[in-house]
Amino acid sequence: MCERRRVVCAAFALLCVMMMCASAAWGVYERDFVEQEDFEAGICNNVNFDGDWSGLRLNECENIAPILWVPSPSTGVVAMIDARTGNQLASYTLGSSGESWMPCAVAADSAGNAYVACACPDSVGRVVRILASQVSGNAVDTVYEVGSKGGYPTSLAFDAKGYLWVTLKGDCAVAKMNVKTGQVVDQVDVVGRPSAIVAGGQGFMWVLSRDGGTICKINTISCTLTDSSKPDNFAPASVCAAEDGRLWIADIEGGLIDFNTADGTWERYETDDNAAFSGVTIDQYGDVWAASPSTGSVVCFSGVDGRQMRRMFVDNAPTSLSIDSDGYLWALREQSDCAVRIDTGAMAAVSTACVGQSACCGTPFTASMTYKGRCPEGEWRMLVDSKIEGAGWGAINWDSVDGFGGVTVMARTAESPELLANTLFTPVMNGKEITVPNGRYMEVVATLSGNGLTTPVLYSLSVDGKNLAPKVCDAKATIAKILKTDHTMESVGIDGVYDPEGDGFKIYITGITQDEPVSGLGSGDCSPDAICLSGSTVWLRGECDPGTKENPGNGRVYEVSFKAVDDLGAESRGKVKVMVPVTTMAAENALDDSSRYDSSFDPTKTVCANANAKG
Repeated sequence: MCERRRVVCAAFALLCVMMMCASAAWGVYERDFVEQEDFEAGICNNVNFDGDWSGLRLNECENIAPILWVPSPSTGVVAMIDARTGNQLASYTLGSSGESWMPCAVAADSAGNAYVACACPDSVGRVVRILASQVSGNAVDTVYEVGSKGGYPTSLAFDAKGYLWVTLKGDCAVAKMNVKTGQVVDQVDVVGRPSAIVAGGQGFMWVLSRDGGTICKINTISCTLTDSSKPDNFAPASVCAAEDGRLWIADIEGGLIDFNTADGTWERYETDDNAAFSGVTIDQYGDVWAASPSTGSVVCFSGVDGRQMRRMFVDNAPTSLSIDSDGYLWALREQSDCAVRIDTGAMAAVSTACVGQSACCGTPFTASMTYKGRCPEGEWRMLVDSKIEGAGWGAINWDSVDGFGGVTVMARTAESPELLANTLFTPVMNGKEITVPNGRYMEVVATLSGNGLTTPVLYSLSVDGKNLAPKVCDAKATIAKILKTDHTMESVGIDGVYDPEGDGFKIYITGITQDEPVSGLGSGDCSPDAICLSGSTVWLRGECDPGTKENPGNGRVYEVSFKAVDDLGAESRGKVKVMVPVTTMAAENALDDSSRYDSSFDPTKTVCANANAKG
């Protein structure tokens, strides 16, 4: 049992601050998320709070993983391949020592279990069931006998009722099997030696004979042959059924056959080089893909009008095709003992899997394995409303156990939930200050990732607020104009400064300048012109250069620099201006000449006096 860890998740609310403001501290605001109800205040997607672990874990679920079942007739081996990684999960040798069972075709049920058709020259044919959920030597759990001696099973397919249909080349027949009981419930004679089979719509199976050049239609309920067709120059290698009921047939003599099951009409589509095809499949968009061993390519045809759309060269004679549950095209390359996974959108090979010596398959060889485990990914999402515009945000910390996966966190901020939707998430490093804009709302997303069997545990997550400095944006002097020029001094302070969080703060005068010289301005001129009395107050002298009749003065402008420091050490700096017009008229202003002289300079003492009275 893992020890419960204390969780802190803070929501902060801070006001806007000028660019000159700086903050030296964060970790000021805290809100705890500790108990189950705290976590459930957010949105849980494929995660839940586990009381035994005192943290968030991935939900239990049934996972679906694409796999390949690839038979190798020459070696009597069937390989089980992870379609996403290309890694071989298991390899199964069929038959006893000294026997040759020759696995040549595969069909998968809804759980991903493989049913492998095996030609056994010295005995009756066999169908072997391999359990996808048991990747071990015990996975071969059932062997069904089918057909007569020399019946030679060549392909197989499930119908809509779950019965398994097996073509028997040597018997010129098709057998219907109940896989629950292992019994052959019926057998239907067909025209020619059957080589491929596919389930069509409305309760029919369609059987192809390469050497006979025929297409046979079987009623799966009455188990009768209802029709057969024999297109001209027809040597079918494989077949797939479209959702609209049409059959697409790869012709080894050249071209792709579009067979209309409603009226028995057909049309042949050819490439410019009259490529012969051995494998065919339909992708999730309804496009038809055909494998051409002679040209080393796969060709995409439109499922609507049969026109050639794309072509990709894969080399080494691609013979069989199948689409996995992730939507990727797989091409078996018998001469190179491998299969290649193809991204049909990018028309590029993304991975290659070793599948065994001389592997081939005349039926779809991809399947989806269903197994109980943990969701491979889930997330916990929390929207924090600080209730104050311009909130500042500090760091996010979390404590977790990876469990063959991990926890990642990202965040985004904005002034409203609507604006959040248009804001990109920023990845967050554990314990490091976040680089995100200020904003009233913060959305935090913690993603838990596993391997489908195990789960990480998120014990705690905390968001620490950034302590914003006092706001100096609206600072102003307590006296904007000194309306006297009698050389006496006026007490001036700083107004309009406040702390967004309500923290206590102090103001310190850091310097006073003016746009006129400190001395030499005529009769009565005094210095210094500014005296620092306390941290936030200064005495400013009411005088300015009057100028002459020909060149009148434009008044004096003092500039008082200050810093505001809150009780937690966050500091911001600002400036305010105080004017001394030439006349004492309230409507008159002074003009800042932009020159800067130190107002506290006393040419007679060269130090700043600290007097508390008028001078």
